[in-house]
Amino acid sequence: PTQHQMQIWGALLTLYDATNGDEWHVKTNWLSDAPICDWYGINCDGDNVIEINMGSNNMQGSIPSELGLFTSLEYLRLEENLLTRSTPSEIGLLTSLQVLWLHNNSLT
Repeated sequence: PTQHQMQIWGALLTLYDATNGDEWHVKTNWLSDAPICDWYGINCDGDNVIEINMGSNNMQGSIPSELGLFTSLEYLRLEENLLTRSTPSEIGLLTSLQVLWLHNNSLT
């Protein structure tokens, strides 16, 4: 794997840990050896993660700043979960982002 792929893998593991991934409703292939693009809620264009869709998945905790590493991300859907604290400023680094759904959480 390239350094970029390792960073993305690490950022997704941080997302899992920061949002209590063990309690997610669906976590198919997360923490497995399956390609990242086969993990539940992750969609790719080639090797680039372009969508993280984890809406209504019982995510609990805070959104990690590492999501700012997903420079190709077009869709970030974390709506209708139990997320708290503030939205990290690193979300502003996602210059390809077209859709940001964070509604129905307890974000500040």
